[in-house]
Amino acid sequence: MSRINISMISYEGAILWRFFDSVSSAVSSRMLRGSPPGEENLTFLLCELLDESATALHVLDYPLSKAKEDLEKSDAGITVDVGFETHEHNKYFESKYSGADLGIVLSINHPVLGRSRRAVLVQAKKLFAKTKPTEFSLSSEYSSYDKEQASFLQELAKRFDTWN
Repeated sequence: MSRINISMISYEGAILWRFFDSVSSAVSSRMLRGSPPGEENLTFLLCELLDESATALHVLDYPLSKAKEDLEKSDAGITVDVGFETHEHNKYFESKYSGADLGIVLSINHPVLGRSRRAVLVQAKKLFAKTKPTEFSLSSEYSSYDKEQASFLQELAKRFDTWN
């Protein structure tokens, strides 16, 4: 199977990166308002922000609709079509099969490089601040990630011969 090399499509890669950065900012800012949400809430929010059918429910600095618009304006004279689907995994499915809170399917149709669909498993983790009141910094940590979970994900990667 071929891998999508974002560096080969730098204009398009920059657009995707800007969209992902916008999603990241939305999730991060949610951690700073009111009481910090739990992992399940963050997973649900991430699903909505990324999924093409639900992302418009949120106000993003750089929404997917704008990213798709910008992809159509490529100065290379080609149009790259990008789509995202998210699939939230319940606790049973996560513990038995995926080891992840959600799966993301990225579809890219590139007129030169072809069509590619890739799945990504995401294990969401809450970031814990080291200071009170809650202030996040470089010393904050993901303390709920344990060795058992890491081992399960490594075994899953071996079983399916995945790329990291």
